[in-house]
Amino acid sequence: MFNFTIEDHTPLNCSLYTNSTGVFELNQTIDLVNDGSYNITIENYPDGMYEWNVECSDSNNNTAFAQDNLMINIDTTIPLINYIINATVEFNKEDAIINWTPTDTNLDYSFVNITYPNGTLIDVYTDEVLLTTENLTELGNYKVLFYVNDSANNINIEQTNIEVVDSYPIITLFNPTNITHNTNISVPLNFGMENNYTDIWYYLDNNFNGFITENTTFNITEGEHTITLSANNTYGKESSVNQSFVIDVTNPIVNSISPSNGTNETDNDITFRYNVEDFGVRNCTLYIDNSDIQISSSIITGTTLSFSESALSNGDHSWLVSCIDYGNLEGNSSIINFNVNVVSSDGGSSGGSGGSGGAGGAGDSAGGSSDTSSNDDSTPESTEISDITEQQESQEENSNDENLAITGAAIKEGEGKLSKTSIIIIIMTVLIIIGLFGFFGRDFISRKIIDI
Repeated sequence: MFNFTIEDHTPLNCSLYTNSTGVFELNQTIDLVNDGSYNITIENYPDGMYEWNVECSDSNNNTAFAQDNLMINIDTTIPLINYIINATVEFNKEDAIINWTPTDTNLDYSFVNITYPNGTLIDVYTDEVLLTTENLTELGNYKVLFYVNDSANNINIEQTNIEVVDSYPIITLFNPTNITHNTNISVPLNFGMENNYTDIWYYLDNNFNGFITENTTFNITEGEHTITLSANNTYGKESSVNQSFVIDVTNPIVNSISPSNGTNETDNDITFRYNVEDFGVRNCTLYIDNSDIQISSSIITGTTLSFSESALSNGDHSWLVSCIDYGNLEGNSSIINFNVNVVSSDGGSSGGSGGSGGAGGAGDSAGGSSDTSSNDDSTPESTEISDITEQQESQEENSNDENLAITGAAIKEGEGKLSKTSIIIIIMTVLIIIGLFGFFGRDFISRKIIDI
């Protein structure tokens, strides 16, 4: 509403001019009957800063503006209030912080006042608010009221609450735990509660299972499951705990893969392959000939697993794998029989009889004597008879020792009777000695043959 006064004997009309862009523009004209005070009203005028003036004319075409341009600020916008507040705090544990900012181009005045749940005023604040545990001395809702107005008397009032609650319920779930349980009958639900609480309830696999007041039990099928236990307090604030667990009433299924039944292994290093099916396996043990040999805790079900064992003796053996799951249920593979027959590098089976090994050793000893003698240089013709005699006596003692060794081996092998092997060894030894000693040892060797 633009108000003005005109003085003239014969006024004709008056026009309102406004300037919001730097140029005055005609806005509206009204006709006059006589001089006096008038108003020109403009509806839905946009917000902004304007210069304005009025031009009037009389019946003789005389015109005039007011001496000065006037300024008007159109402001119809309500101030904004932006705030951040922690709406719920724990009694005697948390502080409350209120960050707030009023926004308006023509801001005039703003404040926030806070009252106790009983309506008593705590204080009036014009800046950020910090309510400590010393201020928040009662449980319940604290009223927070924001007030803002601008120079055009646009007012904004907003209200919110800070709820001071007793401590949230603290839930401790003792059972079921995050393991595999080997029963699906009366699984125990055991828990502990701290702080203020009213209602307690639980979900099984996201399905509501009912309200409870104390430890209870529940039945559930075999498989993987999740339990959610919840509680609230007198202020309706909730706490929850979740736990995953497995119900497993089936023994592990263990399958042996290799070596298969009746396999003949020609290598000491053997890999025993198997697999196991179960919800979760704690460990598996390899048994060979009924003795636990190795244990493994790195078990991936549904895949091929293995143990490696070396230096197995020649002969018949058996193997199986036994697995225990997290529910302490056990499963065994079938017993597999196999044979180990490793041939040594000299053509025989490794781990042969001790008698054969002894005989072979004796043969090596004789052969060694032959090698040593064959490497000796021939006796010079100038050697005297006494030297040859001493040499014969020394060789005679060596021969006696070798014959005793041969005889001992033969007795061990043939229980006092000469075996064919022993006779052949003796004859070969005699021939070697005859060749070594020549003419001077023939009488001595003949006597030994007669003694044998």
